Order: sequence, then structure tokens, then C-alpha cells
Amino acid sequence: MALMGATALDAGTVEIDGEPAKGLSVAQTITKGVALVPESRRDQGLMLHRPIQENISLPYLQRFMGWLGLDTRAERDQSHAAAASVQMKYGALNDEVITLSGGNQQKILFARAAMGAPKLLIADEPTRGVDVGAKRGIYELLIQRASEGLGILLISSEIEEILGLSHRVIVLSRGRKVAEFAGEDISENAVMAAAFGGN
Repeated sequence: MALMGATALDAGTVEIDGEPAKGLSVAQTITKGVALVPESRRDQGLMLHRPIQENISLPYLQRFMGWLGLDTRAERDQSHAAAASVQMKYGALNDEVITLSGGNQQKILFARAAMGAPKLLIADEPTRGVDVGAKRGIYELLIQRASEGLGILLISSEIEEILGLSHRVIVLSRGRKVAEFAGEDISENAVMAAAFGGN
């Protein structure tokens, strides 16, 4: 949340493209090319009783504003394209989010991020609360986006996700960095030993 500008830093600095990001709002951070899939889609990410389209397009409404007001056709078209890009299954864009499965609710957050064409995606526990099939789809989506050049900061407490998806692993314990691994040095034993035997 601090990286997104949603809460103040306790210490340290954040830079985006080499420029200090201190004091940026969430909207400004998004404009700089950072997107977030938050840990709790229900509490932090979605308006469950609002339409799918609104949930996807909300951070980007300014781009659809013209001198006659909101261009709803452009908003709908881009929302549909974003949903398709993450293989989201739904009936209609005006359906309420709560009518979707947990996996497809989660994909709304990925569709929202995709609409912003970010340089960095912060994925905080991206498969929490979804079934095995939906997890697989999210893993494939993350791998595809990374192969296309998107930087992904994956935050996960599931060792299988860390081992299966990461090129570099930073282990935090009690709020501090205790170890860093890359490539062939990433293993379950190494990560777990650092996490539970950290300083």
C-alpha cells in the first residue's frame, strides 16, 4: 500500500523510473505505470454490488471524459477488451460483481490493472480465496505478462507460488529483509530457513 501511495512510508524511499515517489497519490502512482492487485479483493479491491464495467474502469474514467461528458461506448469497449485479455468469464458488463465466482472476481482486478498498461504490477496474495482451477489460470496470466516484459512484484505466503513463479526472492521476517535468492539458489529449504530462522 505504501508503494502505491495509499499509506505513508515508515522509513526508506520509493523511486519510480529513478524519480522519488514520495508524496504521490494513488492516482498519480497509477499514472506513473504502477498497478496493484490487493490482498483482499472484497475489502480493498472491489465494489461487489456495482457493475463489472465500473469496477474495471474506475481508476481511468478521466480518459473517457469529453466535452459532452463520459464516453460510455469507449468505456465499455475498453472494459470488454481488458476482461478478454485476462480470460474473464461473465454474462454482461453491467452484471454485479457479486454474481461472479471468486476466480472471476479476482480477474476483475487483473483486468483493471491491464487497462492501465502498467510497467509494474504489484500482486499481493493474488490467488487467496480462489479454487485450484482459478489459481492455475492466474499463474498462467502472471507468467504470460512477465514474458511480455511486465515487471511483477509478487507478494505471497504460499511457498509453491514463490518457487513456481519467481526469478528472484526476497524473504521478509518481522518486517525486515533477511535474505535474497535468485535463479538456482531459490529452493524451499533456503526460503523457509530464512523466513523462520531470520534475524
